[in-house]
Amino acid sequence: MKFFSKIENYCAIGLLVCFFLPWLQIGETISISRKGYQIPNLAHDIGKGIGQFKGLLGGSGSTDPRVFWYYLIYLIPVFSVITIILGIMGKNVKAPGFLAAAVPIGWFIYALIRLGTDLFKIMTFGAYLTLACAILMILAVVEGIKIPGQKTQTSS
Repeated sequence: MKFFSKIENYCAIGLLVCFFLPWLQIGETISISRKGYQIPNLAHDIGKGIGQFKGLLGGSGSTDPRVFWYYLIYLIPVFSVITIILGIMGKNVKAPGFLAAAVPIGWFIYALIRLGTDLFKIMTFGAYLTLACAILMILAVVEGIKIPGQKTQTSS
């Protein structure tokens, strides 16, 4: 079957599975393990707390608008599923595959800028696997790597 002859399809499945694995561990003594799909909720709770704190100080008390950027993380499973469906149909998966991979890589770069090397202290195996799948996906869609014997895909 053509579906199993392309790395992009394996990476899309990997991204989808990794989305449900724990990504972060917060705290040393009390471990709160967050899965990828829970990160927007965590960010929203933090933002709500910041908004309540601003309200106490006489501010508007609204949620920080940057918190809603965390909801982009839901694009990982959306574009992964689209990539899988197009892969099954034998269609070109470059665009959705690239988008599915760009979200976790972008999130990682954003978090690395915000947290510095402390990010590596809170990342768990799910985050590392997601990042690995995303990097492999990017390399596969730009045809940097392929399964031996895989032919270059023409436009479909």
